[in-house]
Amino acid sequence: MPFLPLTINTEKKSFPIPLLLQEAQRRLGGDPNVGRKLTPYLKESGFEQIITETQPIIGASKEIEFLARTLMASLNLYLEPIDRPDGEKAINELYQLSQDPRATFYHFWFAVSGKKSVRDT
Repeated sequence: MPFLPLTINTEKKSFPIPLLLQEAQRRLGGDPNVGRKLTPYLKESGFEQIITETQPIIGASKEIEFLARTLMASLNLYLEPIDRPDGEKAINELYQLSQDPRATFYHFWFAVSGKKSVRDT
């Protein structure tokens, strides 16, 4: 049964989408792993009653097609220009995968909330 792989194989080489996107986020000053760091950041900032949850994202062919046409296409712009043709190939393969009615995927986001007291100064 097909599944959304961490690496999508193109004709020429294996294209590690997540690793290249993480590198791009770092290069642009971001942190691709910030979600798992949100709870300590809120604690350090004086928040209380912190709630940390993971929110699953589960989908099938239709959702994979949406990812291929929207999110992945925009993420490809973060890649170095030399890597973008391989990114386009990977996106096309993801779209082809979305045409299989048996295809599914699972991902999750971190969701963190808390309260911060407003003190008179």
